This record gives sequence, C-alpha cells and structure tokens, in this order.
Amino acid sequence: MSGNRARRTPRAAVAAGAAALAVVLASTAGCGDGGPPKVAATVAGVAIPSERVEHLAGQWMAAQSNQALQGGAPGGQPDRKTAAKQVLGFVIRSVFLEHLAAQMGVQDNPTALENLAPEEVPAGELQSAGWSKTDLQQSLRDARLSKAIGEKVFPKVAVSDVELRQKYDRNADFFHQTWRIQARVAYFDTLEAAKGLQARHATGDAFDAAAKELGAKQAGSIGLVTPVTPLPQNVLDAVAHLAAGQSSDPLEGGGGYLVVLADTREDRAPMSFEDARPALVPVLEDEQRQQLFYDWFSKRLGEAAVKISSHYGKWDAANQVVT
Repeated sequence: MSGNRARRTPRAAVAAGAAALAVVLASTAGCGDGGPPKVAATVAGVAIPSERVEHLAGQWMAAQSNQALQGGAPGGQPDRKTAAKQVLGFVIRSVFLEHLAAQMGVQDNPTALENLAPEEVPAGELQSAGWSKTDLQQSLRDARLSKAIGEKVFPKVAVSDVELRQKYDRNADFFHQTWRIQARVAYFDTLEAAKGLQARHATGDAFDAAAKELGAKQAGSIGLVTPVTPLPQNVLDAVAHLAAGQSSDPLEGGGGYLVVLADTREDRAPMSFEDARPALVPVLEDEQRQQLFYDWFSKRLGEAAVKISSHYGKWDAANQVVT
C-alpha cells in the first residue's frame, strides 16, 4: 500500500487507489520473452505472485480501452514495463502493511457499514476505474489496518491550541452554519410536472411516490443539507427558507426542474471556538497521527528485505519504487 493511502479514510483510500492504478498497463505486450515468473517479488519473506500484478493490469487495460472508446482516456499512457513497475510498487506497499499488522498482532475489525460499503458501489463505477469489489475490499482493509497500527504506535498525539485555532478558522463556514435540513429532491423534465408535485403537499416517502407518479426522472433523499453543502446557490437559498414538511417552488437546474422537500429542520447558533474544541481535538490528533504513521511506515519499508524478479526490475529502497 502506498504511504498516501495509508493515511486516508476509507473513502479517500478508494480515490487514492484509483489514482495509483491510473498508471497501469496500456498494452498487452509482454515484458520479456519468457513471460512473467511465478513470483514477482518477495517482501519480508512474503511472496507476491505475478498473477496478482497481471490481474490488476488486465483490469486497468480494460478500463483504459473503455475510456478510449468514449474519448476520455488520459494521454501519455506508460509502456508496459513502466506500468508493471508501478503496479508492483503499489502491491508491495499493501503486502508490507499486512505483514506489519500480523507482526504486531493488529487485526482488521470492519464495522457492519464498512463490510457493506463495497456492495453499495455500482459495478459500473468500479469497472470504469479498473477495479473489482475484491480490490475495493482490499483498499478499505489497508485503510483500516493503517489506522489501527497508527493508533497502536502513536497512542498519544499532542495538539496545541494554536493548531486547534487554525483548524477552526480554516473550517469557519462549517462551524458558523445555522441550520441543518434532512432533504429530499425530485427532478423533472417539465415545469408543469414539478408544479404538480408541489401542489400535492406530500411528505416523507409519499413525496417520492407522488414524484414518480408524475414522471420524475429521479426522486429520493439527498441526506443532510447545510449552508456549506456543495449545491447550486439557488437550491441552497430555497432550502434555507423551508420549514420541516415544506417543499420548495420548482427550481431550475440540470436542464430541468427540481422540487426540494425538508423532512426535518434543526436551527442552531454558530459554534464558538470553545464550543467546537472538543470535536476538533480528535480530528486534529488523527490527522497528525496519520502523518506520523506515514513517516514511520516509509522508514520501515525502506529497511525491509524486498527482492524483485529481474523480469520486473529492481527495488529502489531509498525512494521505495521499482526501477
């Protein structure tokens, strides 16, 4: 696993993994006359099968081909040797992380929600990124192990009031938000259909059902909305004035019309620094622990016994890449 992925939340870890794989194979030509060996590399005595490297490569090749057909493939694709080296470096970091976890007695303990996460990602999105559900599960596992090891190695992390204040100031918009609304939205092609939904004064699930009866292209919950939610300004302005159970006038957006319903509404006063401090401390501690873990992990990987098959190249311990 890469150092960056070791520091991120599960969702961020998925994005980091996709970025790492974005440099994988762009052609089907072999790296050598005899083809790949059975073992691509060993890390601290743990063998990495070439089959794993080639499997990831094949998935990315398919994704790249699909993107090319749609006119969206990135330029500057690497040759096979370069791509294979980068894939192997990616796998080496993941394998070494699991080796450290086993050595330290750190176990993976996913929550029920984390176990369900790979099932919630549409297969098409995974495929377009060159991933499978197994790959996503591994990425999430790496993120959890990184966090667990970091907490074991660095159980106490000191943060100063200056750092906390800076964190508060950088997130002032969040702490100054004055309302929170659980919202639903329905999207229509025509203004008449949107007006029809507003006239029904439906709430809850009945809002979704009525929207679908009227031909809504989409209808359902969009979760929590606050003044800093990344939505079009005209939508935020409309939501800000909704009482619980009230729906908005039709709003233009996305080439059609939206109707927003406020399921619940909570108004609150802006949070002062002292009010926000208890919530900021663990967040900042975790951020600093992630950086400490990254440095610690990188040092140990640089010292680890890594052997690369000559078919793939050589291990550069100083920079932790396959050359």
